[in-house]
Amino acid sequence: MVIITKRRRASSVIIISPTTKLIALFTSLSLFTIGVFVGTKLFSPSYYSNYSSSSTSSLNNNAAASHPIVSIQEELVHAVNPYRLQELADSLHEQYINAYPFPHVVIDNLLPQRVLQALLDEIPESLVGKEGCYQKSRRCKYKTDFQYQQLKSNINDEMDMGPMTREVIWFLTSGTFTKFLSQLSGIVGLLPDPQHDGGGIHMTANKGKLNIHSDYNAKGGVALDRRVNFFLFLNPNWKDEYGGHLELWNKELNKCGARIRPDLGRIVVFSTTDFTYHGHPHPLTAPDRRVRRSIALYYYTNGRPKKDCIDEVCPSYSKDRMHVFDFHGTDWKEPQCDCLECYYPGGVKQEYT
Repeated sequence: MVIITKRRRASSVIIISPTTKLIALFTSLSLFTIGVFVGTKLFSPSYYSNYSSSSTSSLNNNAAASHPIVSIQEELVHAVNPYRLQELADSLHEQYINAYPFPHVVIDNLLPQRVLQALLDEIPESLVGKEGCYQKSRRCKYKTDFQYQQLKSNINDEMDMGPMTREVIWFLTSGTFTKFLSQLSGIVGLLPDPQHDGGGIHMTANKGKLNIHSDYNAKGGVALDRRVNFFLFLNPNWKDEYGGHLELWNKELNKCGARIRPDLGRIVVFSTTDFTYHGHPHPLTAPDRRVRRSIALYYYTNGRPKKDCIDEVCPSYSKDRMHVFDFHGTDWKEPQCDCLECYYPGGVKQEYT
C-alpha cells in the first residue's frame, strides 16, 4: 500500500510583545526629536548669527575668541553661509546690473581674516624671484616675452596650491557659491571651471602689468560660454602709489568707469562679454619684493545672448561639442585716454581705495 501525504509549507511567526513595541516606538520618537532639533539648528539663520548675516564684515575677534576650536575651514563655511549669501545677492543685485560701464560689484570683507591670512601664508611674496616669476608657477610672462602682460605668473593646477588655497577655491566653485553668483548677476545656469583655465592664482611682480582687454569668450571641449569673472585680491597694506588698480572701461574705450585698488580681501565680480574691457595697464611702482596677488575664477553657461558678442556672432560648436567656431581669444585694446583723466559720464569717478 502506498500512502500519499501533502507536505505543508513551514512558516515562521515572530511575535512581538507589547513591551518591545513600546520600546521601539519610544526609540523612533527620540531619534525623530533629535533630528528635528539638529536640523532646525543647523539649517536656520540663527545658527549663523555670530557670523554676521546682515553685513559684509568678517567674523569679529570676540566671536572667534568664543569659538577657539573652530577650524579655519569651519569659520569659512559659517561666515559665508547660504543665508548670508542670499541676503547679499538680494541687496546687491540692482547695483550689479546697473553698474557702469558694465555689470559689476565690489565686495569688501566677505571672507574671514583667518582665511585670508592662511592664503597669504601659502602664497608668499618671497617666492617671486629676481626675474619676476613665482617659483611654483608653470606659466610666467617675462618682461620681454609679451608686450601686453609682463612679469605675471599663473598657477591653475590645484596640485601646485597649498591646502587652504584649494579649500577656498573649492568653496568658491561650489554649488552654494555659484548659485550666489547667479542670483547676484541674474545669469541663470552658471557653471564653474574645474580646470581653472587662465585662472587660479595670479601674481604680478613689481613693474609688471596687464593691458586693457576683453577675455576669451568660449571654452573648447565642453562647449561653454564665459559669462562671469571673479577676482579675490590678496594684497595687505597696498598703497595707491603702488598702482595695480583694476580698471573697467566702456565699449568705446573713451570712459573709465571704475578704478579699483587690489586691497586684501576685496572681491570684484563682473559679467563678461566681448566688450567688458578691463586690466591694470600701468607697470607697478611698488617696493621691491611686493607682488600683486589675486585668485581669479571664471564661470560659464551653455549659450549666451547675441548682444554680448561682436556683430552678434557668438561661438558655435561642432556636434561632438569638442570644437569651437566663431570664438575669439584675449582681445587687447588701447584706451583713448588715461583712466585718471577720463571718467564715466557725469565727471564723477568710481574709485575704490
